[in-house]
Amino acid sequence: MRVPTRHLSTIGWLVAGFLALVAIHIAIAAQVHGPIVLQDESGYLGNARWLAGLDPVPEMGDAPIYAWGYSLLIVPLAAAIEDPAVLYRSIQVLNSVLLAALFPLLWALLSRVTRLGHSHLLVAAAVGSVFPATLVHSTTAWAENLLAPLTVALALTIWWTATERPAWQRTLVAPVAVWLHAAHPRYLVVLIVVAVGLLVAGTFRRIPRTVAAAGLALLALGWWCTRLVSIALVDARWPDRSPDQGSTGRLLRRIVDPGNLPEIAGGAAGEGWYLMAGSLGLVAVGALAIAWWLTHDDGLRLRSMTILDDDRRLAVAATVVAMVALFATSVVSFVGTAERVDHLIYGRYNESFAPLLVAAGAAAFLAAPSAAARTWLALAGAALTVFTGAALWIGRGADAFDGEVVWNNILALHPIADLVGTDVAVPVGTAVAAVALVGLAVGARWSPRVAMGGVGLLLAVVGMLAVEPLADFSAVRYDGWAFPDQMQRITELVDADEVGLDREHTGLMAVHIYPYWSPAIDFDLVDDPIGQSAPPLVVARPGSPELVAGGARIVALDGRNEQALWARPGPTLDALVARGAALPAGFPTALPDAAREATIVRTGRGALEVTSGGTTRVEVELTHAGRGSPWPDDGSWPLPGVVRVGARWYDPASVVVAESGRTALRAPMWPGDTSALIVELSAVDDDGNPLAPGRYTVSLDLVHEGFSWFHPPGDEPLRLDVEVVSR
Repeated sequence: MRVPTRHLSTIGWLVAGFLALVAIHIAIAAQVHGPIVLQDESGYLGNARWLAGLDPVPEMGDAPIYAWGYSLLIVPLAAAIEDPAVLYRSIQVLNSVLLAALFPLLWALLSRVTRLGHSHLLVAAAVGSVFPATLVHSTTAWAENLLAPLTVALALTIWWTATERPAWQRTLVAPVAVWLHAAHPRYLVVLIVVAVGLLVAGTFRRIPRTVAAAGLALLALGWWCTRLVSIALVDARWPDRSPDQGSTGRLLRRIVDPGNLPEIAGGAAGEGWYLMAGSLGLVAVGALAIAWWLTHDDGLRLRSMTILDDDRRLAVAATVVAMVALFATSVVSFVGTAERVDHLIYGRYNESFAPLLVAAGAAAFLAAPSAAARTWLALAGAALTVFTGAALWIGRGADAFDGEVVWNNILALHPIADLVGTDVAVPVGTAVAAVALVGLAVGARWSPRVAMGGVGLLLAVVGMLAVEPLADFSAVRYDGWAFPDQMQRITELVDADEVGLDREHTGLMAVHIYPYWSPAIDFDLVDDPIGQSAPPLVVARPGSPELVAGGARIVALDGRNEQALWARPGPTLDALVARGAALPAGFPTALPDAAREATIVRTGRGALEVTSGGTTRVEVELTHAGRGSPWPDDGSWPLPGVVRVGARWYDPASVVVAESGRTALRAPMWPGDTSALIVELSAVDDDGNPLAPGRYTVSLDLVHEGFSWFHPPGDEPLRLDVEVVSR
């Protein structure tokens, strides 16, 4: 059978758009080098290890309980890839594929519940796929990567349930709803909505009763299986606590308490405003268009159940009920618990269905019958956004938005807040969304598709900018971070497979991220780091008085997370001391004289020449030629105590004219270690003034910052002749 040319063209556009989105997601995700949402990602990543049957499986301590539906997708990657860095990149690629699937899924949904033309369908689906926060979620190993496409799949399977097709297709809504709940517990409301929907539709014979019964049976079976897996998972990873069985009850009590109504209204305004402002008003347009469509066009008399006579209305109405339930769950979750600015406008829980509303807004705008209708739709969306923003700003008070923000939860707002400040982000974000909608209406007078495409492009740009705080956090955490490699080296040297974590004085990074980067080590929380039950190696803060008093020594440093790996007295510490891997007692303190020996050899060739005030680079090979102590590097510890390569410049009269140049080590170095370095020589004095042209001698030596150079002037390991020339 010959496939129509139009169908081939559509398939081509869908494939091209999907691949383009995958590439965009990967490019954004490449800026993040490892887990940055500590508890969440350690929960989902550790769950994948447990599902894959890998050992050890890190415990989560007092962290919240995380579901396993998203982790299920990571299992093949976790089982096949040992290198944590490669594994994380692979997960980001998986995330990119999942979120890029929004494009064909939205197209499939819109093509069934709307009457848009070919090109309009593609544009609307594309715009719905680039909600800014959705673009950034691929950087992170958390459930939102699955929830967004699966929520669209839920809407699509609701449509399948409501229309004539094979019975097995009409029951697919049940496993989709179950998987959503397995991915995040807040989707329990979706299970309830789907169950009630199947029951009502079957009772009124809108769908065959056999289909309704099969769907309800699948829901019950899926819920039971999900619960069994969750109980086993909690026993393995949260042994010190039990599942929070009262959370649903607490939510219901908050809803029925009249005293909570003002806060619920404020939360609804805040979270609704975030979706509107973060989508440049398209969520407002989509919500208004859906409400209008459901209640007009031949009328919709809910009391007489005429909604059940229209397949499209049934599917859309059921999806809307699910979205409203999810929105309400998010709003009520923060009643009495809001502590930060982002809690007032929390977006993360609603971003899973935001693409649906954005696509609906784009579709409604493109489907409008005239320029006047598009103008009214845009103005109505702008008015709703402005009204919600004003209610939020006035109701909460302007000073409520000047405080701590966790950007993971409101990523679509970051570019605006970064430009104008968090304290005025609400009025500015409201104005930007309103202006964007007015501009959309004006631009649509020439070409609705081009105008809407321009808005989609702007949303994509916002998403690309929104990754900045996550990328910055990743750089601070991981650039030059050698602690996991040091732990692996130490545990291999002493043949240890267990490390204790001081329960009272160990930071979140140690509890939640160390197990990811060192998957072969079994990390156990200990109450007494010097007790008999504690292992020979323990992670605690660098100045731990208990470990100092107990004679322990630091054998690895993680200064950026204020943690250290200690070796307690015994054979393990003796072996590390003999290898020169233990820092002096009382660190930071002066290194022993025996450790202050180095060999530096130039590996490059050719004369060295540099312009006055300029910089040249020299390749060298550095060897720790001492004994008795390692050399800490910048990536492991802040000043004082870091060892660096220093450069002294001598003029022809052998007078030191500059000695402030420094080059950091690539990693901590033990006695006997050799490292290739690139040393930058800058022809400036210590005040930053250019050196006069002429011939200089540059000596390279090691500096123990905060204490002393390894050798006195004139006795350095490497001397270089450098010609400084005029600019």
